[in-house]
Amino acid sequence: MCGMCVAGSAEEDWFSAGVVDSPTARLQACEGLARAANSLVTVNGIQVRVDPKVHGLQVRDAGGRTFVAAGLSPLLCGIGRMLHHPLALVPHCRTIGRMNWALRLPVPMDWAIFGLWLGSLCLAYPKDVISGSGIVRAPAGSVAIAVRNGKITGRLTDYSEESYLSFTTAHLLPSAVRSSLLSTVLKVTTEPLCMRSQP
Repeated sequence: MCGMCVAGSAEEDWFSAGVVDSPTARLQACEGLARAANSLVTVNGIQVRVDPKVHGLQVRDAGGRTFVAAGLSPLLCGIGRMLHHPLALVPHCRTIGRMNWALRLPVPMDWAIFGLWLGSLCLAYPKDVISGSGIVRAPAGSVAIAVRNGKITGRLTDYSEESYLSFTTAHLLPSAVRSSLLSTVLKVTTEPLCMRSQP
């Protein structure tokens, strides 16, 4: 079981902090996660659907294996188990040492796309995303993000300036991380809307 799955609530809270606390907003967050995930993993035969009956996501692979994910962390962990490796959106490079760098985020930023991107980055490379911090605009307000050894935490904050993240990483090329975020945003936003599972 991956570190994010074991850690559980702390990683889930950072994404939930950015979602407005209402049934409609939570459903929209699930739909956003399903849409983002489908655009990235359908090529592997994995399909993600919103399951209103369980207020979560139903994930199915080409072999018929199915599981239900209650949020971002279980979704990423389950996809990783189906793929037999974490969902990696950024290439790994052993020749790059430790680096400090910053990333300015597009505004507005889709919270579900950002959540899937950051969650997969930290899950795929927990030892190489050494630390990070920043502010990201979300539907519920600005969320202060903190990363330590691949573990993510977040809370609402009154700070409302530009969205950014500062990282200390190893074996990850900053330009590749930036490109992966932009390509993920472009890929997801040009995909058709996700499907809901039938009752």
